[in-house]
Amino acid sequence: MYTHIRIYIILLCICISAVSFGQTEQLNKAMQFAQDGKQQEAIQVYEELLGQGTASAELYYNLGTLYLQEKKIGKAILFLERAIKYRPAYQDAITNLDLAKSEIDDPIFAISPFFLVAYWKSFSNLLPMLAWGVLSLLFLLGLVFLLNKILFNSMSRKKKWTSAALVITGLILSFAAAWTRYFDVKNDSYAIVMSEVDRLDGPDENSKNEEFPIISEGIKVKIKDSFEEYYQVKLPDSDESWIPKNNVERI
Repeated sequence: MYTHIRIYIILLCICISAVSFGQTEQLNKAMQFAQDGKQQEAIQVYEELLGQGTASAELYYNLGTLYLQEKKIGKAILFLERAIKYRPAYQDAITNLDLAKSEIDDPIFAISPFFLVAYWKSFSNLLPMLAWGVLSLLFLLGLVFLLNKILFNSMSRKKKWTSAALVITGLILSFAAAWTRYFDVKNDSYAIVMSEVDRLDGPDENSKNEEFPIISEGIKVKIKDSFEEYYQVKLPDSDESWIPKNNVERI
């Protein structure tokens, strides 16, 4: 029985290694295509990897950068946003995303968030979700250790309160940051407009907004509601519109 289990484990490891090796080969192939100036071939290989379920910040970044070089702004912004969603402090992706946004024909400028919200967002983006989770666990273990010291060791009152305050504050902040990053990663309400589309006042192609008729390719929107083949979206300037579902893709 144990022999059979070992055989199954060995076969599983071989299969996993084979898959990883195959993916590495494809990644190397895509990078070689990109270095040789064969953007379309590189894009095709990266898209195949995505179709196989492979996803990483680097893959999204490379694909977004290739689409930026091809002047396909909607796809470039989509994949660069996905790269940053995986790794918020990915500076190269942030730089290329800014370049891609500068190519939007008719940009809609976002309203700046409340400064405390912006500060918290910047703080939670300092580390990935897993790192914040590990840090929360370490602070929790530190709190258990500290309680043991307080109960069974002689510590000055001031030292007790100072140590407890520091550890509890660290635990709360790291847990809250981990939760924020988890919510950001799982949140699929944001989408990118993939091609220029009419701005509609309702879920009907005949309800075109005459004052601001067009939403440009590459604009980031927040999906609020849906009706049949239309999404109600919130634009960066907080205005709302209805657009066909086939004109947007979720980040």
